[in-house]
Amino acid sequence: DGAEITLSDEGAKLLSLALDLSAATNGAYDPTVAPLTDLWGIGTDNARVPAQSEIDEALTHVGYQNVKLLGNNQVQLLNGAQVDLGGIAKGYAADLCADILKSADADGLLVLGGNIYAVGTNEGKDWNIGIADPDDNTDSIAVVSLRDGSVVTSGDYERFFEKDGKRYHHIFDPATGYPADSGLRGVTVIDSCSTKADALTTALFVMGLDKGMKFCEENEIAAVFITSDKQVYTTSKTGDYAFEFLGEKKGYNYAE
Repeated sequence: DGAEITLSDEGAKLLSLALDLSAATNGAYDPTVAPLTDLWGIGTDNARVPAQSEIDEALTHVGYQNVKLLGNNQVQLLNGAQVDLGGIAKGYAADLCADILKSADADGLLVLGGNIYAVGTNEGKDWNIGIADPDDNTDSIAVVSLRDGSVVTSGDYERFFEKDGKRYHHIFDPATGYPADSGLRGVTVIDSCSTKADALTTALFVMGLDKGMKFCEENEIAAVFITSDKQVYTTSKTGDYAFEFLGEKKGYNYAE
């Protein structure tokens, strides 16, 4: 049997949410990838490409099914599982901050890295949020307009290192133990819940375009996919928001 730990109320709530999102995405988002994150060290000075044997060993500890919620904030970790809530922590923080602004009846734009939360209006108008160009993330390839909602982006350009001409980024496929090689450069999700959007950008990035689009249509998720061959796709639900494509001059094609 595995280690049992006691969490705070907040920790238990967040872990429960993480496991729900993991199950909903069939493990494409998985909060137990901590052994892989540690092994690859992407974003640290120790980034490296591990041996296949090391990856195989780490994978024996990965899988959201290894985390059991026992009630009363008690959690059991099986098979040496480790939990890393980094994949949704910024989204959760954005939701908490948004709640504070809303309860104060204040408007504002919260920016936490790749997580943006637009609260209320921008002096009576919608907020315009840029979706970054993966090749130059100071520039936008599209703008989405909204009020009271979160825009979250995950991309292969956020944290990565290069070895022998190949880019290794920080979004791992829990099935392979490698950075997801799904033909995508970036995924943006628009949702009133930033925590959910945070987990979904990771999951959709891992799923890739076809599976990801299908998942979004089945679950009514507003998402924008940018492929490595510079195609931009939006889901039906994105139609709830004003979406302006700006990527033509940078060689992108909007596949409407």
